[in-house]
Amino acid sequence: RVEDGVPSACHCKQLCLDHVDEGCYSWKYFLDSRHCFLQRNIFAGDDDTPSSKSGRPQITGAEGWWQEPMSEIGAWPGWVTGTTGPVPKGFKVTWMSGSDALSFDSAIGGSASPGFNTRFSVTVYGAGLPFGGARTKSHSDVSGRQRIKIVQAHQNCRGDNLPEEVRGIECTTPQICSTRPRTPSWPMDRSSRGYMEATWDSLSVLSHQQQQQYKVCYCAGKCNQKVNWQDVPGTPLSFGAAQYSWSVVDETSLPVDATDVPFYVSVSRPPKSGSSS
Repeated sequence: RVEDGVPSACHCKQLCLDHVDEGCYSWKYFLDSRHCFLQRNIFAGDDDTPSSKSGRPQITGAEGWWQEPMSEIGAWPGWVTGTTGPVPKGFKVTWMSGSDALSFDSAIGGSASPGFNTRFSVTVYGAGLPFGGARTKSHSDVSGRQRIKIVQAHQNCRGDNLPEEVRGIECTTPQICSTRPRTPSWPMDRSSRGYMEATWDSLSVLSHQQQQQYKVCYCAGKCNQKVNWQDVPGTPLSFGAAQYSWSVVDETSLPVDATDVPFYVSVSRPPKSGSSS
């Protein structure tokens, strides 16, 4: 798609962001004519021989912003190019119930939930996620720098830490989390939109006395900086209240090093959650 009379490269990028749901992945802008080209991430070609410089496929005869001659500074005077940057569009939760695989998609919503103490995986999808296999000058895979947090729906992704009941993700501060995705980002089934996805496995949430709602926070890289954390849009994931819970009565009166000291335990359940005899 080509737009005429676009004032600047910044406006061109914004046009691409406005058309993410239609598949815009990258853009290029010609300064002299003020033409803005909006591009998908799919290019035609017949040669999958890897490029010697970038390590990415160099498709003979293909047209696209990432082709090697175009990526060299000064090779294409008058042109400004770029991508949308990371734009998460939703998350999908999958888990097993017996032999059945179940799922929840934040873009669709619904009441399905893995429930407390059940292992599940979270897949974040969207446009411009770091591409699996893309390398930096240090030869590290940039897609492995992605991080997520699962926080309660009312919490702030940039300033709040991981709740203590969330398992499978390790965070030392609200921004520094060590759990990387299981696999690099790759195109997903929504390829007509140019979406990418990355998945984190073996996650769980411990039981709670009250019903809880959780959202997913996402960072594409440089996660020690608050500005790089963002909410993944969509419906929060709900977990019902635990059937039973317990607590120590008057816990503060127990000595720290108490042994052979009697104490009382209170067991409770949500009102009207079942019958009693």
